[in-house]
Amino acid sequence: MRKNPKSEKLRILGELFVEASKEKDLKKQLKLVKKARDFAKHENLLIPKEWKDKFCRRCNSFFNAKNQKIRIPKGKISIECLNCHHVYRRKFK
Repeated sequence: MRKNPKSEKLRILGELFVEASKEKDLKKQLKLVKKARDFAKHENLLIPKEWKDKFCRRCNSFFNAKNQKIRIPKGKISIECLNCHHVYRRKFK
C-alpha cells in the first residue's frame, strides 16, 4: 500500500513549524518559518489554519506573548505583530 504523498508533505510541513516554535534563537526561528512557508508554496500546499495564525506573514516571526497584541472589538479579532506592526483582522466566531 502506497502512502498518500500529500499527507507525507503535510507531515513534513508540520514538523518544520513545530521545530520553529521550539527554537529559542530568533534568527533560526525566522529561517525555519521561511523554510516551511517556501516548502508549502513550492509543493502547492495550503498551510492549515492552526499553523497559519501562529506566525506573521509579513516578517515571518513566530508569535508568542511578547511580540503580538490581540484585540477583540465587536466580533472581530485584531492581531498586531509588534516586530513589523502589521495588523491581521478576521471575524470572531
